[in-house]
Amino acid sequence: MKTEQTIEEPVNENALSNLSLLESELEDDTEQFDPEAAFKNEEAAQAEENAEEAAAKAGAAMAVGFAETMLRMRYDYVVIPAEQKGQIQEKTAAVLAKHGGGMPEWLQPYSEEIELGMTLAATGFGIYMQVKAHEEANQPQPEEPKGNEDASTTDQPEH
Repeated sequence: MKTEQTIEEPVNENALSNLSLLESELEDDTEQFDPEAAFKNEEAAQAEENAEEAAAKAGAAMAVGFAETMLRMRYDYVVIPAEQKGQIQEKTAAVLAKHGGGMPEWLQPYSEEIELGMTLAATGFGIYMQVKAHEEANQPQPEEPKGNEDASTTDQPEH
C-alpha cells in the first residue's frame, strides 16, 4: 500500500489577496449581467441596422428615379431596363448603408447646401427643357419650293 504524501507550502498573503479580488470581480460581473437588458440592447441594435438599411434602399430608389426623370426630360426615347435600375439601386444602397443610410459624416454639415443645389439644378434643367421646347415650337417652318405655276411670272429675262 502506498500512502500519499502531501507537501504543504506556506501560503503567500499576496496570493490570497489576489484570489479574493478575482472572486469579488467574478461575483460583480455575474450580478451585473442582465440577460433581458442584453437582449433589448441587441434588439435595439438590430432595429437600428434595419432602419439604416431601409433608409439606404429608399434613398437609392429616389436617387435612381430622380436621375431617370432628369434623363427622360432631355432624351425621352432613353429607357433604362428594370434589371439595370435594380442593380444601380442595389449598389447605391450599399454605398448609402456604408455611411449609415445617409451622406458621409464630413458632408453632413453641408446637407442643406447640397439639397438646395440639387433642387436648383433640377429646376434649372426643367426650365432649360421648356425653353428648348418653346424655341422648337416657334421656329419658322422652311418654305416649300414653289412649282412652275406660270412661266411668265418668273423673273428670268426672255431671249
